Amino acid sequence: MHIAIIGCGRIGQSLASLLLNEWYVSELSLVDVAPNLAKAVAEDFRHASVALRRDVEIEGYENVKDVEKADMVVVTAGAPRRADQSRRDLAVKNAGIIKNIAEGIYHKNKDAWFLIVTNPVDAMATLFYRVTKSGRVVGSGTHLDTIRFRSEIARRLGASTADIEGFVAGEHGEAAVPLWSTVKVRGVRLEDFVREDVATFRNEIEKAVKEIAARIIRYSGATIHGPVHAFREIIRSILLNEAKILSVASPYKIENSEVYLSLPSIVSSSGVQPVLFKNLTDEEKKKIEIAAKAIYKTFKEATRDLNLR
Repeated sequence: MHIAIIGCGRIGQSLASLLLNEWYVSELSLVDVAPNLAKAVAEDFRHASVALRRDVEIEGYENVKDVEKADMVVVTAGAPRRADQSRRDLAVKNAGIIKNIAEGIYHKNKDAWFLIVTNPVDAMATLFYRVTKSGRVVGSGTHLDTIRFRSEIARRLGASTADIEGFVAGEHGEAAVPLWSTVKVRGVRLEDFVREDVATFRNEIEKAVKEIAARIIRYSGATIHGPVHAFREIIRSILLNEAKILSVASPYKIENSEVYLSLPSIVSSSGVQPVLFKNLTDEEKKKIEIAAKAIYKTFKEATRDLNLR
């Protein structure tokens, strides 16, 4: 399969490295506007493919219009987040970049899946969808938040991460909604495992999940390995039709419009189908609506001067 990665920064290069090891990937297209960067990175990966004994066609481009017939396009391009920034702070600057990419890439790749990971990802996925009108646009959404959520729960309980169920919905960022009603440990409700005050336990987990990205960025410069492994899981679930339940972003109706918002969803080659959990609490449902409004506000502010049709 042919996967194109738009943006050869830390995330783009790290994701390409992971995908080079994926058996189903036969072609990689790398794109970056920086002169000769994508071509240099592509050459580097060609050398790596020899060591891996893999015959992967790898090309580098400076213009997204040169990419054609991709099965999956992953958009990572945009300004990176600093430790003192929220993801929403990147909205205006990255909106222009995403609009240009959407307009340039879609014409020759109408049958492709488009995975948007540029922050603020929910607003940027909404923008990409508005420009292309493609039903195959997916936002990485809160899948990464969900991974961090499960990791923190497992660490606090001294349990295996494989034993933890549970999702984060809403916005990837400030309005993320931990769905405690979906959390189970080895199939048993969380309350049966927590020895301390449950409310305190939950508050500490939520605080840790929301602050961890800024801490990683402060000391290492960027979050890389968690995100790219999360993106690979989404890519696999779509291209290999694994039909995993992942918390990714898809269109969600709000007022007289739609925004990309994350809900636990069946992710497959047929698309993204949100799963309606009967046990969601009224508070969780209310917070999801608040997240949708926050995403819509960010989207409107970011696209005010873009003359969207």
